[in-house]
Amino acid sequence: MALKKHLDLPALLPEARQVDLMPGAAARRRLLQGALGFAATLTPGCAAFLPSSGVGRRSVFNNASIRVEQPQGQRQISYALIPLNREVVRLLSSYDTPPRFSAVMPDAPQAAGTIGIGDSLLITIFESARGGLFLSPTGGSMGQGNSVALPVQQVDRSGNVSVPFIAGTVRAAGRTPVEIQRDIESRLANRALEPQVVVTIADKRADPVSVVGDVVTSTRFSLDPSGERLLTALARAGGQKGAAYETIVTLQRRGQTERALLSEIAADPTQNIPLRPGDTIFIATTPRYFSVLGANGQSASLSQLTRRFPFDATRMTMAEAVAKAGGLQDDRADPTAVFLFRMESRTTLANMGIQPPADAEERVPTIYAVDYTLADGFFLSNAFPIREQDIIFISVAPAVEFNKFLELVLPFTTSGNNIRGIVNP
Repeated sequence: MALKKHLDLPALLPEARQVDLMPGAAARRRLLQGALGFAATLTPGCAAFLPSSGVGRRSVFNNASIRVEQPQGQRQISYALIPLNREVVRLLSSYDTPPRFSAVMPDAPQAAGTIGIGDSLLITIFESARGGLFLSPTGGSMGQGNSVALPVQQVDRSGNVSVPFIAGTVRAAGRTPVEIQRDIESRLANRALEPQVVVTIADKRADPVSVVGDVVTSTRFSLDPSGERLLTALARAGGQKGAAYETIVTLQRRGQTERALLSEIAADPTQNIPLRPGDTIFIATTPRYFSVLGANGQSASLSQLTRRFPFDATRMTMAEAVAKAGGLQDDRADPTAVFLFRMESRTTLANMGIQPPADAEERVPTIYAVDYTLADGFFLSNAFPIREQDIIFISVAPAVEFNKFLELVLPFTTSGNNIRGIVNP
């Protein structure tokens, strides 16, 4: 028994060695020795006797059938520790850009009003006088006046449509209505009386743009020849369901995928890019989170278990994140030791003049430190942008650790005084 081995009752009760016990005191002393011995026997298995939230470290380590030790000579994870200063904040602020469409997004031919496979066409033919080619079975004109409207027909898989009295078919796919009109007129010139043709698109289905995901109504439509942009397509779908700062817009075009934050698209006109036939737009509500651990404060709306927080704007700073987590706990936090943990790129560290080890990965564990006992710590952290999955740790003050020690020791001291009172009343 670890505690029993080190328990020295005379040392705990020095007065017991110096006084003659009164009648009955010897019995009380023997009772006290038995109680302390019983308590000592409970210590190794106190988890079964005292309240606990779960299995203890000793039980897990001692009862493992296979235990893998840390290999000798293996290094711990190496990381960079960077005090927050003006140059660091300036550099990282310039790099802090949410997802945006890149300049290398492949372009595609703009919708030029051409007809595609699957489109439906309405063809109307006019003749200059009665008695022409297109007559009804009764001898009159097939249509009102000197015109006839052919039944609406869909452009077939070969890209063609049929017109009466023309040998073969008329090519429609890839051509504009005006080009088709001129082709039909030239081929009817020797058959009809000064024919004139009007071709209109009754239903446009070729090369559609699709908008799906977290929108009010998913939609599929063909682009207007005048051109349409991304936000116009989103409006056709009734808009997004989530907040703009947590909505990711994914654009798929010609085998390439690009992502951008909706709030960035709305703020920057160059991000509201023109759409092309065949584009697919996927809208996803994707909240971004950061974590705050350690001695952060609490508020009426913040439970003790809250440690993971969502972004509530497109950009947030470290000071805003700490404030959202309740600030520094006044009676526990060490304001000189507030840290932000993240994986930083080698390029970013190199631009700060920090050379990572040659064997380091592309993303290097990095810790940024800020001292809130200095006024500039507030200004710097209020300009320092945080990122998704950042971890902020607020260290506990050394005095708090000493307090824990006192809380552990003082009950034994009090118990010792009480015991002396029992032994030597």
